[in-house]
Amino acid sequence: MFCLVVSSLYLKFTYALPSGVHSWAQADRYSLACRYLEGGQFSEPKTYNLMSVDGKVGVEFPILPFISARVSRLSSPEFLPWIMRGLNAVLLFLGLFLLAKNLDGDVMQRSAMVAMVFLSPVLVFYSFNFLPDSTGLAIVLLAIAQLLRYLKSQRNKNWILALLLAAFATLVKTTCGIYFIALGASLFLKFIREKKYKSVVYLVVVQAITALLIVLYDVVYFYQVNVDLWSIIFMSESQPIENWKDLQLVVKGFGYWFGQWASWYQILTLAIVGVLLRMDNRRVVIDKTLLHFFIISVIGVILFISQMGKQYVNHDYYFVASVIPLIFLFAVVLNQQMAQSSKKIYMVILALGFVLSGIHSFEHYVKRSSSHFTWKNRTILNDTKWMNNGDDRLLALGVEKDAKVFVLYEFAPNTPLVYLNRKGRVFNHEEMTREKQNMDYWVDRIKPRYFIVQKKWNDHIKRDQADLAKSLRLLATDDELMVYEQQKDLPN
Repeated sequence: MFCLVVSSLYLKFTYALPSGVHSWAQADRYSLACRYLEGGQFSEPKTYNLMSVDGKVGVEFPILPFISARVSRLSSPEFLPWIMRGLNAVLLFLGLFLLAKNLDGDVMQRSAMVAMVFLSPVLVFYSFNFLPDSTGLAIVLLAIAQLLRYLKSQRNKNWILALLLAAFATLVKTTCGIYFIALGASLFLKFIREKKYKSVVYLVVVQAITALLIVLYDVVYFYQVNVDLWSIIFMSESQPIENWKDLQLVVKGFGYWFGQWASWYQILTLAIVGVLLRMDNRRVVIDKTLLHFFIISVIGVILFISQMGKQYVNHDYYFVASVIPLIFLFAVVLNQQMAQSSKKIYMVILALGFVLSGIHSFEHYVKRSSSHFTWKNRTILNDTKWMNNGDDRLLALGVEKDAKVFVLYEFAPNTPLVYLNRKGRVFNHEEMTREKQNMDYWVDRIKPRYFIVQKKWNDHIKRDQADLAKSLRLLATDDELMVYEQQKDLPN
């Protein structure tokens, strides 16, 4: 029933291209799927942006866009947005289901706990979207579910599977390495404590091999590819907290996004349950492995924030694979204590928290999917309306599907190319003001046939790129955009 309610919320955006908050980041990932749809090799991911040779990029293990493209080829290319969104959501729902299934206690109570933690506006939004952050989170939840199975059954295959799942999550989203390391460390402490030295050896071998494979992939297929091709689309740099001012900025960023990565309803629900459990005179037993997993994860998140903290200021999706799994782990620890109590008050509190969190998140989902999302007196602009149905509109204006295009005065490297369904290059406002040699270089290198600009920026071309403006001939226009063609012949 819960899945049906959430799915009904997503129904309106089933076939929608990347939109809303951080649509630029979503478009980068969706563009990978579009290029895979053309029949590209898994080991050579590409995007529509041709800044690098044929759009080749280094990226975290692109399993979601690759599988989405393969499934779409079996059905219809038009289903690609729905398939990619759907696979992301299904995987997360599977993680939530198996996590709840493997928790102790009343089935309604543990299900309400897991569902309530899911209902943060950020997670509800990105779970039916194109970013790998929720994919990584889903796999981490599967790993936690396997850990819980191991703690009950003591079968080695469960902890091995848990560790392999956490490693795979790290491959998909590097941030999940926090939980891969924490899981291995907590299992190591458990085996040492129980004098299972054979298991210690197996653990060290499995984690060392998987860690080595992850590092090799990240170096060879991610980092080095981007360095060799001068590709910046997926290349992120460390932004450490180096001084008091940086720390204040990061704290301010966490405060700004609070209400999105977690709502007051969720935090208060967990806090009230935690306080009541502390006040309960009943003696409860918390599994040491789970407790160690949580504590080591806290340390890992703090260390990660110390190195990447400034990214949280402007990127709400950073919370999905780093902070939110920690909240789930905290909920798991609380649930283990609740399972040892027969009091019904916990179910009442969780049910209330679930309803209030759901209302808050569902209300924000539509707002976050719009072109103008206002949060705490700050408006985040993601204007894609002028590009809607861009593929068909360009065809009607005489722009061939295989034609290379330059899109002018847009900041996102792939968003307009995805909407227009064309390969080429995007120039933001700052790039348009650079010397003509920069534009000449890219024209000579990519050899675009058409130049596309939103009507409101058309007059800026003469001001910023006078020589380019002289070489352009207006080919066609509609209500939102203008299409130019260079007067000199250029190969397509």
